[in-house]
Amino acid sequence: MSAPFAAEVQSLQASTAPLRILLTDAEMASAIGVSSRKFHELCGEPWAPKCIVLGARLHRHSLAEWHAAVASMPRQEVAAEEPLSLAKARAARATRTEVR
Repeated sequence: MSAPFAAEVQSLQASTAPLRILLTDAEMASAIGVSSRKFHELCGEPWAPKCIVLGARLHRHSLAEWHAAVASMPRQEVAAEEPLSLAKARAARATRTEVR
């Protein structure tokens, strides 16, 4: 098989794979690039979309809704200050490792 034809076949196979639009908690966390624990925290935010209830214990999340929500989620306007404990530890390390 020639290289261009093989690439075409491979792209066709990839495009015919079914696109999942309803994902579990773990799959959605992976899709947006966070841990499962962080995803559950994000679900409690007012801007986060609610899950889709398919049964008593069957909940899924819409990929499209989460993409839109993440795109419009609030951004941090001002950089957070360094915690005092970290600043003290950094200063202590700097004094210990000064060049003599």
